[in-house]
Amino acid sequence: MNSNISFKITLLTIFSIFIFTNIKANIVIGNPTVLAGCSYDIGSNTFLSCEGETVIFTYIVSSSIGESINIDIGTSNLDAIFGPGNWTTFINSNPPFRVDSVEIFIQIAAGSPTPPLYGAYSNVNLGLVTANESSLINFVFVTPYSILTSSNQFFCANSSQSINLIASSNSATVSFQTSNWTQTSGISVVISNPTSAIASINAPALSLNDSLTFKCVRTTVLLGSQGIQCTTIDSITIYANLLASTGTDTQTACGSYTSPSGNYTWTVSNTYMDTIPNSVGCDSVITINLTVLPALTGTHNETVCFGGSIVVNGTTYDASNLTGTEVFTNIGAYGCDSTVAVTLTILPELTGTHNETVCFGSSIVVNGTTYDASNLTGTEVFTNISANNCDSTVVVTLTVENQIDVTTTINNFDITAIQTVANYRWLDCNNNNSVISGETGITYTAIANGDYAVEITVGNCVDTSFCVNISTVGFVNNILFKDVSIYPNPNQGIINIELGNLQDVSVKIFDTNGQLIYNKENINTSIFQFDLNTISGIYFIEISSNDLSQKYKLIIE
Repeated sequence: MNSNISFKITLLTIFSIFIFTNIKANIVIGNPTVLAGCSYDIGSNTFLSCEGETVIFTYIVSSSIGESINIDIGTSNLDAIFGPGNWTTFINSNPPFRVDSVEIFIQIAAGSPTPPLYGAYSNVNLGLVTANESSLINFVFVTPYSILTSSNQFFCANSSQSINLIASSNSATVSFQTSNWTQTSGISVVISNPTSAIASINAPALSLNDSLTFKCVRTTVLLGSQGIQCTTIDSITIYANLLASTGTDTQTACGSYTSPSGNYTWTVSNTYMDTIPNSVGCDSVITINLTVLPALTGTHNETVCFGGSIVVNGTTYDASNLTGTEVFTNIGAYGCDSTVAVTLTILPELTGTHNETVCFGSSIVVNGTTYDASNLTGTEVFTNISANNCDSTVVVTLTVENQIDVTTTINNFDITAIQTVANYRWLDCNNNNSVISGETGITYTAIANGDYAVEITVGNCVDTSFCVNISTVGFVNNILFKDVSIYPNPNQGIINIELGNLQDVSVKIFDTNGQLIYNKENINTSIFQFDLNTISGIYFIEISSNDLSQKYKLIIE
């Protein structure tokens, strides 16, 4: 079926019509058929109409499920676009049409739309409804016209200027085929390239507030499938309403002075004249009272530390470049040049040593660098030392004492420290590590069940063993862990544990922070060997069987 929507529009405005339909399940809208006054481009759904033309087109709307079709004025905005009383619309359902396949007719009165003369009107909505569905048709109308501008619409009086006259399209949809510029008022001038979209003139020296008016007649290319062609006539006026100016300036310069225009350089004090554009682009004649000052001189002497340097005016001075001459620009109240003789003195180097001894596992920090068993020597540079704030180079040597062996063994109720030639203090772990009075020997015999550790002192170094548990005091036959031994200890990660007759053994290894790093359950061999893949340090092995446990110290080298 052919669609048949009819619009009658007298246009002084640019219109472009895009048909956009929100088609519901049962409303079908066909393509429009243009009857008069415009051209329709199906590719862009655009209606193009010349100024003053009446536009008429029709379309057919049908319901795929046989429902009656009506116009929904409540969702239409024709009043807002064209003005109340300037449009009419009705449905033609007379044969060959019927209520579920109708011809929609809309007519717009001449002189509409009523908004301002040139503009684009989009989203003109016409609402359609059936018993169960609704739909909208959207229109955008475009009427071609030219936008005229100039490179200088306001120019200087009493001086000639070259000015471009520029014509452009109001819409990317429309291209112009021909242009013709003519002058309609003012002193006659010659128009260069009068048949181009961009023409030019040489405006004469006009009196203040004189003006020139130009008209541009343009013809569009063929528009749309109907191939209509529009002619537009637009005008532009340019005005000589800007004035030249004069002024006086007083300047003090060093050696020489360049005029504001850049055309002159003066080296002698005097009164001079120069011309530059003013704030509105016209000539400004300046009287310059100029004073030229002599150059400045001086010295710069500086002392620096060994290996130091200074930068004067972008030049580096050091042991290989102790003297020189620098020219400083823009110095003082008037920005003069200053010539400076530079002399640099370099002080001798400062050095020293730092030797220190620490216990195993300890470290020192010298000048922000950490020294420990893996980093025993180094060189540090201390900055800003002594009255001259010089650097001091210090050689650091660290000595780390041998590690105290805090491993213990248990034999029934006896706990024995492995470390010999040391001082011992035995601690009650269950009483906040309090010292057990009188227990200073290498072996401590527990007199009560509990957890015990030994504090071992060798020289100035002190270390404490892991707490071990004694739970068999009063139970002579409880010698569950008497056959347990760990070897080699220290080792490099391959660990052997002799478990004797222990069954269902679990082995857990903790680091010094108490974090579990290894766990093995249900061990039922007399010798258990495994590879502990970890970094060097001190660890603790907890061996458990029959709800009892024993802890041992382990050293990984």
